Amino acid sequence: MDHAPHYHPLVKTVARDLRHRCGVPAGARLVVAVSGGADSTALLRALALLAPRRGFNLDLHVAHIHHHLRPEPEPSADAAFVEQLAAQLGLPCHIRHIRPALAAGNRAAAARRLRYATLLELAREVDARFIVTAHHGDDQLETVLMRLLRGSGVRGMAAMRWRRRLTGDRQPPPVHLVRPMLGLTRSEVERWLSHLEQPWREDRTNADTTSLRNALRQRITPALGQLAHDVAAKAVAMADRAAEATHLMDRAARRIARRISLETHPDRRILDRAAARRVAAPWLGLALRWIVGEMGIATDRWPGRAVDRAVRAIRDDRGGVRCLGLPGGYELRIEGGKVIIAAMDAPR
Repeated sequence: MDHAPHYHPLVKTVARDLRHRCGVPAGARLVVAVSGGADSTALLRALALLAPRRGFNLDLHVAHIHHHLRPEPEPSADAAFVEQLAAQLGLPCHIRHIRPALAAGNRAAAARRLRYATLLELAREVDARFIVTAHHGDDQLETVLMRLLRGSGVRGMAAMRWRRRLTGDRQPPPVHLVRPMLGLTRSEVERWLSHLEQPWREDRTNADTTSLRNALRQRITPALGQLAHDVAAKAVAMADRAAEATHLMDRAARRIARRISLETHPDRRILDRAAARRVAAPWLGLALRWIVGEMGIATDRWPGRAVDRAVRAIRDDRGGVRCLGLPGGYELRIEGGKVIIAAMDAPR
């Protein structure tokens, strides 16, 4: 298997964004998530070229997650393909199994949650600080469109980040998820693989247009591409601007949260209701989200309408005790002049 020249545009793009957008330092150990599809295969081939280069010196661990969602033999063949590719590149390969079909709730959400939890567990085992996935610009375009259809705000339109600390990973040292291929398109990925004469695996479920993402991929994004050839790059740029705006809002929310806080504990917050009522409703909502996120509660499971309900309850004139549910078994309790955020079973 011949290696492509190191100066190929795709490799140069991955190298630039791995360092400058994702902040991966030289000498880092990476867990590379590889499904066997075109995107992750291209990512692995590019990283394998970069790994020994001076200024990178990367230590790569290949990870393949078997979801047990498709009938055999395809999933096992995918795993065998990834194992063989890793062996050809001289890289360690880790095959892990998850079963989202057995989890409660939405299967796609369960698969995503279990997949990232498993990758995080593996990163801890091999002492890696970064998990690398192969999301690219077309994926970002699809994500932006999905968020638009769901009525997301600025935070939601930030979509997928180049780098983010994994949810629930509160113990040092942190592990970050990075996406160095957001600056590339699906067509660029497939041209790179053709250049390498590198095969990949096709997941036939990607043709199922009952999935919103697949429907957008098959029907909508090709039409948008005909209207503007650089539509994926524009979606990435827009998401970046939304992420910058979100960062500024978070800084302001943090200042407000500190101003209205009476007591701060790892698993409990007590807020001054009178001070909170003096904060404009949109900013109070952002401050509540920041506080909840700091406590390790999954804010992506706290919908905007529930945040608005909490803000209205804090700002109204009613007395007595009221409790509003939060994700993860927590609650927001309004009690006289205090707002208490704590676990539902915490002592009162």
